[in-house]
Amino acid sequence: MFSWLIEVFIFLLPTWVWPCMAVLGIAGYALSGLLATVPQLKGHGLAVKLACAAMIFIGIFMYGGAGVAEIYQARVQELQNKIAVAEQASKDATHEVQTRVVTHTKIIRKTKTEYLNRIQVVEKQLDAECPGLALDVVDILNKAARNPFSDYNQ
Repeated sequence: MFSWLIEVFIFLLPTWVWPCMAVLGIAGYALSGLLATVPQLKGHGLAVKLACAAMIFIGIFMYGGAGVAEIYQARVQELQNKIAVAEQASKDATHEVQTRVVTHTKIIRKTKTEYLNRIQVVEKQLDAECPGLALDVVDILNKAARNPFSDYNQ
């Protein structure tokens, strides 16, 4: 609970407040010696010294906490920038992969359609003659079995 409270104070107040508080504590501590010379305020000198010492301690402590918080905020910002760059690279890579998939799908469909048409043409010829396998059929089947991407530059 204490650390949460410190974080709230660190982030709500500007950083310059804490050194000012410490300087005011030092000035108050030095001036509390003058209170000892005034007879009516002589009894309050110790309480003022303790309050000023607390102000010095709190000011220095909170200033250090504010510095650490700024360092962590800078790290968080740096990591958020890295995440944004990585997300953009991921989107670019995803787009490239999708483009390649679409291109490969088109090539496969084109090759499939082309060889189906060739087979249909040779099929009519085979049905008419049917003496044996024509050389065109063997050639078409060999080309159909090849990798269609070997002809294209990836």
